[in-house]
Amino acid sequence: MAEKKILVVDDEAHILVTLKKMLIKEGYDVRTAASSEEALVMVAQEGFHLVLVDIRMPGQNGIQLCEQIRKKHSRMIILALSGYVTEHEQEKIRECGFNGYLNKPIKRRIIKEAIEVALETEAERE
Repeated sequence: MAEKKILVVDDEAHILVTLKKMLIKEGYDVRTAASSEEALVMVAQEGFHLVLVDIRMPGQNGIQLCEQIRKKHSRMIILALSGYVTEHEQEKIRECGFNGYLNKPIKRRIIKEAIEVALETEAERE
């Protein structure tokens, strides 16, 4: 089976480094983006199996990024990351069509399982 390609989008450098190292150890091909704008360019240029998106970022937030990705990549797997979301943000996450939501701080076992389930679910749909 080919290595699955994941994009991690977060404005906090230490989160990007931590998740990249964690996911590489799990056998994934991992790229990172520090902003939604950077992520949109990468999504347009490269094929990703899954995108992990921080909800709260300066500029375009994770919900807006999800909406932009969905316009051209309706089936892309997108998981939300956040330390805290408001009730309004929770509703927006559901409306946008995120495939799941993970709380920060990220625990290795939880993120591994969430990614595996999301990728398996997508493979079953194909």
